[in-house]
Formats: sequence, C-alpha cells, structure tokens
Amino acid sequence: MKLASLKIAPDGLLLVVSNDLDRTVAAHGFAGTLQAALDNWSNMASLLMDKSESLDTGQAANAFDLVPIDLASSLPQAY
Repeated sequence: MKLASLKIAPDGLLLVVSNDLDRTVAAHGFAGTLQAALDNWSNMASLLMDKSESLDTGQAANAFDLVPIDLASSLPQAY
C-alpha cells in the first residue's frame, strides 16, 4: 500500500497510489488526510488496504492518473 497527499487545502487530500505508481484514488469518505488516517490507524488501515487492492486490480471507482507534480508533502502540517 502506497499513500500520498494531493496539493489541496493546507493539509492535502489523502490518496492511495497503485503499486506501479500510475493510478491513484482519493481516500475521502473515511480519511481525508494522512494525519486523520494515522490518528485512527486501527480503523483506517484495513479500509486503506481494501482501497489499495481494488486500485491494483483495476476495480477502484474514481481512479485517475497520478501526476507527481500535483503531490504535496505527506504530512504538510503535522503536529
């Protein structure tokens, strides 16, 4: 499972990235940012893993091409 943050708002938007680094899908709906996912990791890990597996098998809804220049620091405002 690979995670990234899209340059949106101060905290970014959590993305799940395919293993080949070509496609991605937003993790909104259950974890808007990486910080939110880490704060509730015991519940988020399995949801993110499911999203990752569906992305890698081509079954993820709303997947789009990964554009590296659109990525932000993973934890832009970590505390």
